[in-house]
Amino acid sequence: MKKILSIDISFTCTGWAAQDENGNVESGHKKFVVNKRKRGGLAQNPDIRFAWFRDWIKEMFDLQRPELVVYEETHMQGKAGSEIHHFCYGTVKALCAERDIPCKTVSPLSLKKWATGSGKAEKCDMKRAAVSRFPCYDDELDEGADEADALLMLAWGREL
Repeated sequence: MKKILSIDISFTCTGWAAQDENGNVESGHKKFVVNKRKRGGLAQNPDIRFAWFRDWIKEMFDLQRPELVVYEETHMQGKAGSEIHHFCYGTVKALCAERDIPCKTVSPLSLKKWATGSGKAEKCDMKRAAVSRFPCYDDELDEGADEADALLMLAWGREL
């Protein structure tokens, strides 16, 4: 089987799923949260999240050694959201290019339609779809359905 890494990119909570050459799947999520200013304490520069994401995703590539990377394309409105997503997507695409790994994107609407039959599926529908395909997935630990999305992208990537 093809080794696949799928990523639902966000600084709030990035969902990820990885399949090894035997078809075994592991998944989780990673948060990139800065410490806010506390009375008498120092705040972290919010831009440190860029370095954290870069280091984390490089580590994921090194650990998982994917043969395919799948991630959800998105369009963000507003300067901050666009800046974050462009950096993260650029980092993933650069790592794929440097390591000669194909990468595929899937739109949120297409993923929802593929997974549930409806492009208007809600987060709870995506979680149910992930549970049906991956019985080990614990939807109660996945607040924003980020891990569910990553698992479903992995399943979608298997069909490519």
